[in-house]
Amino acid sequence: MAYYPLLKIPNFFAKTTLFNFPPNNWEIRGSVSSKFINASWVQDSLWHTTSILFMRPNECVEVTSDQCEILAGIDSHVFLSLSNDQQSKVDESLPEFLVEGTSYPQWRASLQILSECSSTSYLGEIAPFPSNSSCLSFGGMFQLEPHTKNNIIFINLEKSSISRAEVLTIHNPHTGKLIQEFEVKNNSVNLLEMPMFEFEKDFLPVIICRGMSGIPLYFSHDTEGASLSLEHSHPPSSYVVHGDRNRAQRELKKYWFERCK
Repeated sequence: MAYYPLLKIPNFFAKTTLFNFPPNNWEIRGSVSSKFINASWVQDSLWHTTSILFMRPNECVEVTSDQCEILAGIDSHVFLSLSNDQQSKVDESLPEFLVEGTSYPQWRASLQILSECSSTSYLGEIAPFPSNSSCLSFGGMFQLEPHTKNNIIFINLEKSSISRAEVLTIHNPHTGKLIQEFEVKNNSVNLLEMPMFEFEKDFLPVIICRGMSGIPLYFSHDTEGASLSLEHSHPPSSYVVHGDRNRAQRELKKYWFERCK
């Protein structure tokens, strides 16, 4: 089941746009049904889920970070979802709803970051990760121009409401040497501000989190907020065209986890 995070970036405005029409014309025949938009967040070690808006067929609806701060509090991380029925739940486990969807591509939402004079967006979704998973990525989306600030937005979602933290590390790909490390939390949109690395042109930082999986987004902006960039990289196994992708992922993680101590 797909969830849609609301990004939280200091000094910027964020919104997520949800769509009630499929992204292709072959997996769902005919018209779609009306849906409720739900917000889920962890509070007092429990998942709180409530319906906040209603969306008719072929509509799109924007949900802003300000709206969710009023609902869940300024420190909460909110994940949106769609359901056929109105929801109001408090539980230790993240709820799942039976709702029509697609696979190729997944039913996605638009995650947008805005400044006073510009904006950038990313089409995506997130499904809950197993708590015993890990993450390997390569930071090829950093913008290396002068006066540009780079951030990793590391998004994790798990079924369990129990809070935990892990360490995300960035390494030199040529030597495996540790460059920087950050604490990241589960069920959160973690904003990691990158130092002004002196990257070489062909430098591809290795990003590792051994105790938690997540989706790393790369947000870059100039000091005036006039130029914004929001990018993401695919898991290394997604480049395996033939063969066993899961095995390829295991082998890639084994190699880089041993190389980057």
